[in-house]
Amino acid sequence: MTQNSIERFHNARLAPIVGADFIRVEADPESDELFLVFGAPSGKVFGVAVLRDDEGNGAGSLSPATLWDTPPDDPRDGDRPANGYASKQQARRERLESAAARARAKQAEYAQYAEALVRGIPPGKPALVATQERYRRLIEKSQRAMARADAAGKRAEELQHRADAVGRHVSNDNPDAIELLRARLAQLEAWHSYAKSVNAAWRNEGRPRTNDIEGWGRVTARMGLPEGALERLRLDLATRGTETRPFDASAFASHRTTARRIEARILGLEAAADAVTSERQVGHVRVIENVELRRIQLVLEGTRDEETRSTLRQAGFLWAPSAGAWQRPLNASGRAAADAVLVSLGERP
Repeated sequence: MTQNSIERFHNARLAPIVGADFIRVEADPESDELFLVFGAPSGKVFGVAVLRDDEGNGAGSLSPATLWDTPPDDPRDGDRPANGYASKQQARRERLESAAARARAKQAEYAQYAEALVRGIPPGKPALVATQERYRRLIEKSQRAMARADAAGKRAEELQHRADAVGRHVSNDNPDAIELLRARLAQLEAWHSYAKSVNAAWRNEGRPRTNDIEGWGRVTARMGLPEGALERLRLDLATRGTETRPFDASAFASHRTTARRIEARILGLEAAADAVTSERQVGHVRVIENVELRRIQLVLEGTRDEETRSTLRQAGFLWAPSAGAWQRPLNASGRAAADAVLVSLGERP
């Protein structure tokens, strides 16, 4: 089955499901997979379907393996409707995974093109004088295509890493942020007590060295832990060549710093919970501290030129069409950035 017939087949079968016009099909030369890229006739990509050949007999046996779908009306990062924190996180994760899929498809496209350029050059055979220049140009072109494939692969890895990191950390936008931070603080306090107990038991048992398995067994028994519970700690100390106490001062200092930072965040969130939305007019700019959305918003009168928009973007503000304002997270940095923008625009904050 030719590539054109494959495109017609999947355009008729899958484009109505995805809800977009079909753009192109891209084959992965290293596997039995096809990348079907869907989007608008203008070329804007909305999603990528990865299809796998289950039976090895053509497009008719291809079944959906993975589908990344970004709806055409998906809002920009700066325009997130207040539809729940979890749905926002899920939408962000899906956008990043969709972008990673497009980058992987582009990587496969460049790699396939680079391989096709040099396919006709016989390996190990001296080139004739008449073909030397043509072969040289083809090899250089192939190398440029492979460089683009490598860049697309790195971009895909970065986007996938960002997608995997969504929801891993506690964001101030999370309505349960205070409870999650308190739980994290309790974990740090429990670790602090545990580390002090290990150090005390280690001292009471004669400070056994890392090669003294029986001595570390006594430390484990003194703490009332199951046999072998401290084995990983002992091996880690042996690998680092450390013969001092199991948990040194730097470990305690690091955890104390983290605990103080979390306590400060909790205090800030508790103070913000008691705040109310406020706004003020500064010249031709309306500054809104939106507590419900946790955003500081700048509403500018009239149409602004590209220089003004560039100033706002450099200060971390994104345009939110649903709010009709430029906004960024509401915190001390956001307030400082807003004041800096007002000064740049010639307004007195």
